[in-house]
Amino acid sequence: MLDNYEVDRFGVIHQIDFTPIKYDKKYISYYEDLSDRTIKLGYQRLGWVLG
Repeated sequence: MLDNYEVDRFGVIHQIDFTPIKYDKKYISYYEDLSDRTIKLGYQRLGWVLG
């Protein structure tokens, strides 16, 4: 087993030590900013497929 992970009695793997994620406005805005880039890449891929 990898360091920082353990298997419980049901066979489920759990991470022992972790940093919780704070789902605040800053976190959400980071992924909202990526959506425009993702859409543009999708159009570019569609152009490659159609080409």
